[in-house]
Amino acid sequence: MKITACSIVKNEEKNLPRWLGCMKKIADEIIIVDTGSNDRTKNIAFAADAEVYDFSWQYDFSAAKNYALSKAAGDWILFLDADEYFPDETIDCLKKYLYAAGNNIEALLCQIKNIDDDGNVQSSFFNIRAFRNLSSIRYEGAVHEHLVNKSGKKIDAAFMDADVYILHTGYAGKMAKEKLKRNLFLLKKDIRENGLRTTHYIYFAECYAAMQDYDRAVLCCEKFLQSRNDAVGMRLYIYSRLIEIVLNYKKDKKKTFFLINKALVEFPGSSEILFYKADYAYSLKKYDEAEELFEEVLANMTKEGFNASTVEGKKLYIYNCLAFIAELKGDKITAIKHHKTIIDEGGLNEKNLLKIYKLIRHESVTEKVNILYSIYKDDSVKLQFILNTLYSYMPDQISLYYRQILLKKYNIRTERNLTKDFLLAANYDNASRESADELAKCYDFVISGASLPDNAGEKKRRLISFLPTAYLTAIEENMPDESIINHKVQEIRENIRIIKQNILI
Repeated sequence: MKITACSIVKNEEKNLPRWLGCMKKIADEIIIVDTGSNDRTKNIAFAADAEVYDFSWQYDFSAAKNYALSKAAGDWILFLDADEYFPDETIDCLKKYLYAAGNNIEALLCQIKNIDDDGNVQSSFFNIRAFRNLSSIRYEGAVHEHLVNKSGKKIDAAFMDADVYILHTGYAGKMAKEKLKRNLFLLKKDIRENGLRTTHYIYFAECYAAMQDYDRAVLCCEKFLQSRNDAVGMRLYIYSRLIEIVLNYKKDKKKTFFLINKALVEFPGSSEILFYKADYAYSLKKYDEAEELFEEVLANMTKEGFNASTVEGKKLYIYNCLAFIAELKGDKITAIKHHKTIIDEGGLNEKNLLKIYKLIRHESVTEKVNILYSIYKDDSVKLQFILNTLYSYMPDQISLYYRQILLKKYNIRTERNLTKDFLLAANYDNASRESADELAKCYDFVISGASLPDNAGEKKRRLISFLPTAYLTAIEENMPDESIINHKVQEIRENIRIIKQNILI
């Protein structure tokens, strides 16, 4: 059996190397159709031994994709966009599905996970990315194209389990205005040429929501839901998008309550809809109800079946809400647990670390060290993050302890500030002297800047205005304004040093 990987591209030099690296592990043939790149995209494809074809852009994604299919010789086609790829751990399972598929199976539906720049899943949906190379199976639609069987019968497709999925890095939430306008233009073009399909409402709703035209987005969501079309699990997704817009942007709580209950009748127990029920309760400060519902959402998050879903992208928000509720209840242990989960799953962030520290700041040094250790667990990168955050915002002696660990255990030297170090060690005399010296350097810099030739007149006066009155007095007493930088600078510094000490006292 031969597998062909296809993609249509334009200026994809950033994404294409990863796509090619993925497909070379799976496919026997790689087809790249370029629609007008002016960067290194084609050179990258040639270097990877891909077959590269030029195709004049016709404002029609289906036309470009069908051209790629006409060049493919494999038994199976993998057609992924350049910003999509199979993670390494899924590739063996994918191959097993392709080789084991019965003759009656024409295509395989795969879960596609939209991830943000930090690798966090924001939403997911199912679509066909693997299908047999049959002349009757071709793409249709100028934008948001989909596969059809030209013979008129439905494509016989099977779902792949959760062990095979695609990661999509071009998350739609960050779609540029130009791309939104292009998609709207192509959607309208597709309707003129091929007629209106109910699935068009999905894509119109996404475009209008991203453009903050919420009235039109709501209208399109409602039109799709009225059609009773499910479109590979998109019905639940549209319910959630509609509720999100009505709750968070339209601020219509009465309609939100109605939509949540209507959706739960159609999708009872759905974690997608229960999330909005929890968030609705949270917005009304019904914290006990919200807490119970949020916990239920977390427990059932992976049970949405083959429905498109955004709930996985809400996990960090849920944990933040649960942490806040725990803090209100005075439950420090639970609040700390939720903040730690956010750091573990969402990446290092100062906000949640500082919240943990504020919850433990009155604990013993041993207790603080134990709790913070549970965050970094001998990971030097996380330990540096903890040190830098605490050192920047929170005066605590354990910063000195962590600096020693980094130096002795990992041979990592970190930036230090002597004034802060003296303060942390309760050495206030040295802290005062070091602080005075730091201030001297800052004020001397201002004095030197004011003395530059192009800083005459008003600009000079504005620069000098940054100095304390005592500094201005020292300058006036020790040198004339016209020659502010000369052999007496050292004398001024000594006077300033005395002034600063008096100010600190």
